[in-house]
Amino acid sequence: MCTINDELYNKEFTSSKGTIPRASKCNAADRTNIDNKGSSMSFVDDNDICPIDVDASVAGDGMTNKSVRFPITAQERKNYTVICKLASSSQYAKCVIVDIGGCNLKFFSLGDSMALDHKVCTFVVNCICRKFFLDERPTISLKHYFFSCVSVVFMSDSDDYSYIERCFNGAASVLPLPLCELLFFPVLYCEHWFLFVVDLKQKMFLFLDSYFSKDDDYSVLTRRKLIPRFCHAWDMFVGSNVDFQHFKIAYPRVPKQSNTVDCGVFVIKFMEIWHFGADLRKDFSAEDIPNIRIQIVNDLLMSEHNKADRVVVTNFHGQV
Repeated sequence: MCTINDELYNKEFTSSKGTIPRASKCNAADRTNIDNKGSSMSFVDDNDICPIDVDASVAGDGMTNKSVRFPITAQERKNYTVICKLASSSQYAKCVIVDIGGCNLKFFSLGDSMALDHKVCTFVVNCICRKFFLDERPTISLKHYFFSCVSVVFMSDSDDYSYIERCFNGAASVLPLPLCELLFFPVLYCEHWFLFVVDLKQKMFLFLDSYFSKDDDYSVLTRRKLIPRFCHAWDMFVGSNVDFQHFKIAYPRVPKQSNTVDCGVFVIKFMEIWHFGADLRKDFSAEDIPNIRIQIVNDLLMSEHNKADRVVVTNFHGQV
């Protein structure tokens, strides 16, 4: 089911420029099957996560010069331009350009996802999760990054949790989940990416969303699905005595996207820099997304964990 979901999404949406549907446009069956367990959990006020300060109240934009925050070198821009161009090449589109810990990205997947005004495919998000895992092992970071396929199961009505069992067991083989501080679950639902975070240290369920707010129907639907099904999976495969019923729910202040396609880039950045107490509006804004796209491509391409041959990219530098 997870593999089929990835294939369908990447086939249909990698270069789509469609609009994000409101929750009312989602399958009506999803509403009727929502488990209300956890609906009585209380919310944490934004100020309890990151206190208001004068600078952060300026809509999250223009607080720092974006060229200073995300400078791009000529070499990085060339790498990015080449990969985006070769994404549509009949000769190179299906060639692997990133191989990180067994997660492969072809020119098409990476270049098409990271091109301006394009949606990010699941393969890129999953490869980023693997990179974060290898960059700083969970035994040091106390974090686990789960592939988006896990959230596919959480957001479904399926009783088959076997994929989640494998993922939880695999993560536990490196660091048992109860010893972690943060669990990251990138979620793709109704063509929109957001980040579900389980903060075991602060005892919170966090939702980082660059488009919807906590009172939107979309947010109500997704949290009522994710929280109880995560708790159910934890009870089945982890079993540690964690009282999730007393966890708080929070929607931290985050920068907002200015279009309908950049949500995946925001989620990647959220996973990279989120920590409790952060006001991410100080770190980046929608204006920074073009440069962040370039940086993501170069971070993957030049990663010490990338085993793919990068020569083809440098060979094309003279043509851009």
